[in-house]
Amino acid sequence: MKNLLLAVSRVWLTIWLTVWLTASLPAAGGTLLVANKSAASVSLFDENAYALVATVAVGQGPHEIAVSPDGLSAVVSNYGTRGKPGSSLSLIDIGEAAVVKTLQLPPDCRPHGVQWVDEHTVAVTAEGIDSLLLVDTDDGEISAQIPVEQSVTHMLTLSPDATVAYAANIGSGSVSIISLAQRRKLQDIRAGEGTEGIALIGGSEVWVSNRQDGSVQVFDGQTFESLAVLPLGGFPIRVEPDDQRGRVYVTQAVGDSLAVYDAATRELLERVDFSGESSLRRSGGSMLSDLSNGSIPVGLLLSGNGDRIYVAHTQSDAISVIDAQSLELLRVLDAGDEPDGMAWSPLRRDLSRGTSAGGR
Repeated sequence: MKNLLLAVSRVWLTIWLTVWLTASLPAAGGTLLVANKSAASVSLFDENAYALVATVAVGQGPHEIAVSPDGLSAVVSNYGTRGKPGSSLSLIDIGEAAVVKTLQLPPDCRPHGVQWVDEHTVAVTAEGIDSLLLVDTDDGEISAQIPVEQSVTHMLTLSPDATVAYAANIGSGSVSIISLAQRRKLQDIRAGEGTEGIALIGGSEVWVSNRQDGSVQVFDGQTFESLAVLPLGGFPIRVEPDDQRGRVYVTQAVGDSLAVYDAATRELLERVDFSGESSLRRSGGSMLSDLSNGSIPVGLLLSGNGDRIYVAHTQSDAISVIDAQSLELLRVLDAGDEPDGMAWSPLRRDLSRGTSAGGR
């Protein structure tokens, strides 16, 4: 009997220690990367600690970021400034928080939207030369320059198998369908005026934001038929899928809010209003300042584990962290000058290797 009691006690002690140690460990998380357009830098945040751990200098006018399939590297499109078009990509080692390579592109090509095709190749829109580029990140060579022949080819998304690219063309108000395997454009689809944001929803539908029209448009990803036009207003600018919850998020730059849609019914479920949030100070200086005196929410990202929504406010130099389930604001992080594109890596950088800073 004594031995039985001793064995039971050991079992309960083991269980208690396991629970205690598990509770004591930090939650599994990753690194949030933010492109600061006017600061020519990328901020790296520990998403669990809400802490800035490093700031990396990149090229002028960094607009978008994409993290490699293994989560170790990030590529940044250096779009340039109003007076000086950019023509390079910065390759960042996330663990070292350092640029390890600068990939040179055609002169004045203004690289913007960027996605990894595989572990060695990125696809990037080039507004200045009306093209989509395929770039080898190992040797920096351009393996293909695919003519898009539309005006201001801006954001892009890829099919689940990464064989097709869907590119949004602001100036033409269209979506271009591009075969990466065949290295050619297949067709253009007419959308609304100012087509900018684009995302693949549920693997079967393409949602785009038409900023001048103030609408969100839904296309069939296979037939490219227009399925719906959803009036929204507020200068809709980015689109982000949340397939786990069956939602679609859209930032409204002038409306100073985040629109939340039901992906199946296409019903507008809610708007997260930022206009009354006192911690979102108005710093000015954004390229969209002439349209709004609000915080100008533009960049949009769902975290890798799907529990947080990040919104970059270009006129407030801040990042809103929103609980994806409740849609409650959790924190406001201080970013660099004019934050925009964001990306997430599962790699969690050790706080002791960078500079820690709190949010608001």
